Amino acid sequence: MKYWFTNVFVYIFLLISSVLFGQDFYRSNSIGMVFEKISSFRLDDYDWTIKISGDGSAELRSLYHRGDEVKKLEYIREGSNLTINEYVSDGLVHMEHIENGLILFEKYFNDNGKVGKYEYEWNNDRQIYRIVYTENEHLVYTDVFVIDVKGRLQQIRRLYDTGNQQLAGFSYTNDVVTTGWYGKNKDFLLYRYSNGKIVEIDTWSSGVLSSTVKFIFSESGKTVIDNDIIIDKTTVKIYDSSENILSEEIRNGNSYEKTIFSYDNNLLIQKKISSSGLRKEYNYEYYDDKSLKLEKVLKDNMLFKEIFYENEDKTKEKIYKNGNLVLIITYENEVKINEEYIQ
Repeated sequence: MKYWFTNVFVYIFLLISSVLFGQDFYRSNSIGMVFEKISSFRLDDYDWTIKISGDGSAELRSLYHRGDEVKKLEYIREGSNLTINEYVSDGLVHMEHIENGLILFEKYFNDNGKVGKYEYEWNNDRQIYRIVYTENEHLVYTDVFVIDVKGRLQQIRRLYDTGNQQLAGFSYTNDVVTTGWYGKNKDFLLYRYSNGKIVEIDTWSSGVLSSTVKFIFSESGKTVIDNDIIIDKTTVKIYDSSENILSEEIRNGNSYEKTIFSYDNNLLIQKKISSSGLRKEYNYEYYDDKSLKLEKVLKDNMLFKEIFYENEDKTKEKIYKNGNLVLIITYENEVKINEEYIQ
């Protein structure tokens, strides 16, 4: 009996060795990054895994999600050249060709038969200076990159086969970006930077300044002032250091509205809105898992509505009039299934 178990063990070991020879397994993520090497017995421990097989000139990577193959990546090396083919359901969807560390072209294959191709051209300093995009060998657009003597990007010009153009560019002070701009047809955006942060965005339409957005930063947070010049509307938003909005003021012509937000451990618990002749208040309650449980709406300090939630889905609404319950609405999967009017 002892020898029978020994023989079975040896047989299983030889079988596993023959199946797994030349294959390695790694845990991964959804985009196919390779993390730690794992044994085949640990494949069920992770949602995303990769199997890698092949030799020095050709390598095949199969990406799995919970045991189901998502895609395959084939790496073919010829000296300093590398071609990467991506397959989904055994159909080629993407091809990438690299020479001496620089990508020369990419191809994308769609189910409808369209082939999109990007061709990359580099200068002697290994800097990109042109990208040509075609679909089924028909030119769609060409991107031209202007690089200054310090290797900094100054302009990107996109010329379509229709003759339309898109332009973008940057200016620098002491190698730090101070302004950026983007133009399409008669529209134009200007970005102003300070200490690496955008502090203002100006929008021009048909040669006329139509809006400005200003960003004011402080240790406690930031203030965003959005001024729509065309319709005479100004919005001022104040955020704390955790990017929670604390207040919002909207001036639109002669109208004015202000909203104050309150938080507890970064959860919104109250929102107060005041405008001409009306005050609204929203109060929020949460389950232990921080999902929304209840939303109470008050108008001019009088209860107007209660909205109940389970698993982030609305399940019930209670409507009040003059403080008295008048209507109960029931939902299932966010769909109204019943209305009950209260006499």
